[in-house]
Amino acid sequence: MDLGCGDAQAIAKTLTGSKINSYTGVDLSPNALALAQKNLAPFRQVELRETDFLTYLGEANQTAPASFDLIHVGFSLHHLLPEEKEQFFAHCFSLLRPGGCLVIYDVFRQPEQNRQQYIEAYLAKAESQWTALAPDQLQAIAAHIKECDFPELVATMAEIGQKVGFIPPQVLFTEPRGFHHCFAFAISQSGKALA
Repeated sequence: MDLGCGDAQAIAKTLTGSKINSYTGVDLSPNALALAQKNLAPFRQVELRETDFLTYLGEANQTAPASFDLIHVGFSLHHLLPEEKEQFFAHCFSLLRPGGCLVIYDVFRQPEQNRQQYIEAYLAKAESQWTALAPDQLQAIAAHIKECDFPELVATMAEIGQKVGFIPPQVLFTEPRGFHHCFAFAISQSGKALA
């Protein structure tokens, strides 16, 4: 399952040559899903759903618990409020089979940063490094970040995941400047929550 899948271009390249049996992509954008359909054409069993991923997770939890081996979410989780992130982890835990894995690639605050400090630091980076963007594009990005981004501390996300039963997360990638991280939250082979 790929939450916030967008056009699925990157994941389609990643999955090429794999032994994937099925792919479920969830996104709010019908335009992105139309592109995803094209990018995922080589794969046999593809389901694309146009909805927000928290709603989809809740619905899937009622109809198909323990039915996924892997759930991926990239650059989307930081849009959820803290209580929604707890729901997200609980739903994912219920939807994964024993031994399954939740992979999160997203932005995170540094331990010394509150939300406002994170936003200021991230936007300063954008202004200095995203030089190919026009000023109005940077302003649109800044407005989106100020209104919609609620990144957590790495430790907070690990705590939420472990609270619902995930094994402590494995770090797969950390950006040298510290904004972007990738983690794998696994479920034990027994499928039972860890105490």
